[in-house]
Amino acid sequence: LAQAILAQDSTSGHLSSVVTQQTSTMASFGKARSPSRRSAAVVAVGVAALFVCFQSPATFSQPPAPASRRLALEGAIAGAAVSLIEPAWAKTLSGSDGPIITKDEVLKVQDSWKDAILTISKEYLANPTGEQFKNAAKAAAGELYGYGEGDVLFKPTKAKETPFRVKGEGALSYFIGYDAIKPAGFAEDKGFAINGGKGWKAVRFENSQISTYGDIALAQGEYFFTDFDDKTAKVEYSFGYKKTPEGKLKIVLHHSSIPYSR
Repeated sequence: LAQAILAQDSTSGHLSSVVTQQTSTMASFGKARSPSRRSAAVVAVGVAALFVCFQSPATFSQPPAPASRRLALEGAIAGAAVSLIEPAWAKTLSGSDGPIITKDEVLKVQDSWKDAILTISKEYLANPTGEQFKNAAKAAAGELYGYGEGDVLFKPTKAKETPFRVKGEGALSYFIGYDAIKPAGFAEDKGFAINGGKGWKAVRFENSQISTYGDIALAQGEYFFTDFDDKTAKVEYSFGYKKTPEGKLKIVLHHSSIPYSR
């Protein structure tokens, strides 16, 4: 864009100096990591060119060429278009320069969550009074959930008396049952990951949508839990993931519910 404007207005020394100053902005545009930053760079060049091109004719040896005005307008319009690609609230949600989450990373974490449920179930069925299933649950909670990083919003499926679990022990109680960690936890919990003692043999995710906003990702859909009698329970979910500075995805939002029925 800068070269095109200079070619059209080579006789304008003032225009040349202003556009030259903006080439560094265009270099930043090429390296920008987010749509909002690229938008800002493009807008900067477009607006600068507009300002110069539509100055009073007395400022220049000749009026700006129509092509120059057109290119300047296109620069500003391009910046506006890029800014529409990412909602303004998404920039606030994702922070400034945090690590970027990809959809493939979300899918991998979902696979890890599924594997954790099946591992806890398997270890429980192998030794219901042992410690292995408890250790597997603790390891999974520490690896997958962000309780060690900050607040986690967790609303389990089968939790009535205490539906919101703001601490890690509340999540652990839900997944392996109150009897496994009492006196901590909540007496209403029967252990979802062990299916109340019956176990699970399969877990499957079906995402309706995965949206990424910098170092934050959101996913919603349905997951299916199949027991050893081949009965499948369908549950609806919303997950929120945040990438840590070390590059690990942590669950910071988990809401599950049984599908609505009249």
